[in-house]
Amino acid sequence: MARRVADVVATRDENGRPVVFIAEAKEAEQLGHLPPDVAVQLTWQEPVDAPRRRRRAAARPSGDGQ
Repeated sequence: MARRVADVVATRDENGRPVVFIAEAKEAEQLGHLPPDVAVQLTWQEPVDAPRRRRRAAARPSGDGQ
């Protein structure tokens, strides 16, 4: 989910590895869902192409004059 960020704090864990803590804004509100392109950048999903669309037949008049 998308949220507003108030602060980002970078530190190290007990094993010395880098860790980032992200604080949510006090007026936190959900801004929306994760866009597919962001999920791909985070490697949370594989790139997906939109399904191919089939052409629809054109509507034809019935020919009875009504």
